[in-house]
Amino acid sequence: MLEWMQRHKKYLVVTIWISVIALVSAGMVGWNPSSFSLAGDNVAKVGDIKISQQDFQNMHQRVFNEYNQMLGGNLDFEQAKTFGLDKIALNQLIQAAQLQNFAKDIGLRVSDEEVVKAITQDKIFMTNDVFDEKLYRQILRENNLSVKFFEQSIRDSLLIQKLLTLFPVTTTPLEQKTIGSTMQITDTIEYKILELMPLKQKITEQQIQDFWEKNKEQYKKEAKATIQAMLIDITKQPFTQEDLKKLYDEDKSLYLGENGELEPFEKVKDKVQYTLQEQEAKKQAIKLFQKLKEGDEKTQTLTLTLDAPEISEELYEQLNNANEGTLIKPALYNHNYYVTGKVTHFQPQSIKTLQEAKKEVLGFLTKELQFEELKKEAAKQLDSFSGKIAKIDVLNQARFDGLDANQSQIVIHNIFRSSQDKGVITLESNAFIYKIHKQVLPQDIPSNLIELVRNIKSQFVDKTLMEYLEAKYPKKVYNKQIFQ
Repeated sequence: MLEWMQRHKKYLVVTIWISVIALVSAGMVGWNPSSFSLAGDNVAKVGDIKISQQDFQNMHQRVFNEYNQMLGGNLDFEQAKTFGLDKIALNQLIQAAQLQNFAKDIGLRVSDEEVVKAITQDKIFMTNDVFDEKLYRQILRENNLSVKFFEQSIRDSLLIQKLLTLFPVTTTPLEQKTIGSTMQITDTIEYKILELMPLKQKITEQQIQDFWEKNKEQYKKEAKATIQAMLIDITKQPFTQEDLKKLYDEDKSLYLGENGELEPFEKVKDKVQYTLQEQEAKKQAIKLFQKLKEGDEKTQTLTLTLDAPEISEELYEQLNNANEGTLIKPALYNHNYYVTGKVTHFQPQSIKTLQEAKKEVLGFLTKELQFEELKKEAAKQLDSFSGKIAKIDVLNQARFDGLDANQSQIVIHNIFRSSQDKGVITLESNAFIYKIHKQVLPQDIPSNLIELVRNIKSQFVDKTLMEYLEAKYPKKVYNKQIFQ
């Protein structure tokens, strides 16, 4: 987080308030406030700074949005839990609180005038390039944010921004040569690639049984629910251009670019259209849900696998706790539909029997035994093999015959991490054996390495600072299960 802040000091304030506002229309994801053990309304405390439940909600939503964007909008509830987004969000808040504590202890402060300037100069709160207090309060109100909470968020981010300006990243000629030289080392290696071979040994039933017993948690039948459903197609909902323009004008905070500036209507028109149609589809789904309770609507049978990517977190939550006869409230399904209905059958997740999983088990066991034989053969040949010659360094994209670009980079990375002059590197379907014949250090450091050296030093400074702050301002977390 600190490294990100260093790179984005210019946009730190606006980025943090966008994070605060990111809850618009999205709802909360992946966590349940009632499951927390809280001290009052606080999730944690760091030094003199308390991290509130609302702080955590906002940060959790921002982290979820970032991961969801990286995954192309396909992040579901189960994946969010697997990635530990609650832990990531809380860690980022803890680091921010440690920075704030340190800034205050060394005498840094943020005046009311600085907070006012940061807010009044932001274009999102302007009408005709002039700060509009009515619009400002309206945007906060629409996002369920109090003026006090929002302005404190701005004050906190400005304080961190001030602190970061005290750590400019510069490098000396000695640092450039010392660090840069390690990146320009050239190794001359001899290498050979050994492929996976057909398994020599015969797999017994007992080996299959033992392998399944050891790994049976990996072989599961997915939970499924069958529902009598009604689907409302979001893309079929009517709209006019006037409707789109009105929604765009009303919810400008939804259409901000990376720098916090409002995107032009034409650029975000498709997003506005989806938002409008999604809202209309949800209204229709709510009406159908009421009729469903009265039992006078036609339905279709729909069998859903709970871990499928088309299942939204809201729908997952309902289905995961469902019994036969449970009514499903309107929820997003497959991005383009709202679904509501009645559960007629629920099959919970269960471990497959050995017979059900035997084909999968045999495949994994076979590959594991093949790799064991491959490693033994590689170790046997390591001292005496003859192979091809190649020159490698950290920065240049070398390619080895028989490997793709990604595999080649994995090999180079492992060679330079090792302190040995020979070794075996196991890849997905082969083994790379090598020995180093010669190593050459450069005399001069290319100018294009200076920025890279600066980044490495910056990372070291950031790491050292955060280790110091971690010791000086220990955290007290009231929700212990996050860090389990």
